[in-house]
Amino acid sequence: MSEAALVTGATGFVGRHLCAALQSSDVEVHAAVRSEEAGRSLPPGANPVRSDKPASELRARLQPLGIGRVFHLATHFVAEHTSEDVEPLIDSNLLLGCRIAEAVASEEHPPVFVNVGTAWQRGGRPNYHPTSLYAATKEGFENLLYYYALRKRIWVANLRLFDSYGPNDPRNKLVSALLHSAEHDRRLELSPGEQLINLCHVTDVVSAIIHAADLVAEDPSLSWETWAIYGADTLTVRELLGAVETATSKSINAQWGARPYRKEEMFEMWDVGTPLPGWLPAIRLEEGLEGLVRS
Repeated sequence: MSEAALVTGATGFVGRHLCAALQSSDVEVHAAVRSEEAGRSLPPGANPVRSDKPASELRARLQPLGIGRVFHLATHFVAEHTSEDVEPLIDSNLLLGCRIAEAVASEEHPPVFVNVGTAWQRGGRPNYHPTSLYAATKEGFENLLYYYALRKRIWVANLRLFDSYGPNDPRNKLVSALLHSAEHDRRLELSPGEQLINLCHVTDVVSAIIHAADLVAEDPSLSWETWAIYGADTLTVRELLGAVETATSKSINAQWGARPYRKEEMFEMWDVGTPLPGWLPAIRLEEGLEGLVRS
C-alpha cells in the first residue's frame, strides 16, 4: 500500500510541482480544495478533499485515507493589503491551516506536517518582524500550529522561503515579467533595482519540502523544527535583469526608478533561520533561466 499525503495549495505553482514529485515516488496524493471548481483544476491524479467543511467532517473524511504527511502550501498573498484583504488573509492563512491540523492530529499515529512560511516573517530582524499583514498571518499560524505540536501530537517542520521561480509559473513574479518583457520587447517599469532577491528554482523548493518531511518522519525527536530555505542565488534586481538578458540574448526596456521601493526591501541578505540540514539547492540561476528560455 502506497503512502498517503495531503497537499493544500495543490493548484498553485509550487503545489503542482510537489504533487508531481510525490506521485513519481508512488505517494497517493489527496488535495484539499474549497470547491468543486477547484477540484477540477487539480493536477492529474490528485484526489480532491473538500476543506471548506467543519473540522469534524474533515476529520471523518481524512481518517480512512491514512494520511501520514501533510504539506501545507495554501496561502493568500498580498504584498500591501487593503481593508478588503483582511478576511481572505485570515481565512486562507489561519483558519484553513487550523482546520487541517485539527483534522489530522492523532495520538496513535502522529502525522508529519510541513508548513511552508515566508522569509518576510522576519523582515531582516533576528526575531519576529513581519513586513506585511500577509507575513503576520503566516507567523500567526506558526504559533497556532505549535499548540498542535505540543498538545495534539503533530510532528511539524516549518520552512521559511524567499522567492521561487521555474517552468509553468502563472504568477506575475519578477522573473516571469522580465522574460515576458525580453520576449515581447515590452517596456517594464521597475524600482531603482538595488534591492536583493534570493531565488530558488521550484525543483529545489520541492526537494527541500520533501527532504524536511523525511527528516521529521525519520527522527521523532524532531517534533517541532523551523528551518530556512536559501536559494542558490542572491543578487540585485539589476543583476537579475542582466542575467535574463544574457539567457535570452535580448535587451529589456527597463524604466529604472519608475516605481518606488516597497516599504520593506532587502538590501542586505536576511538571516531567517537555520538552513535546512542535509539539503542544498542544485540549480543555479543561469541553468534555471536557460531551461525557461528553451521551454
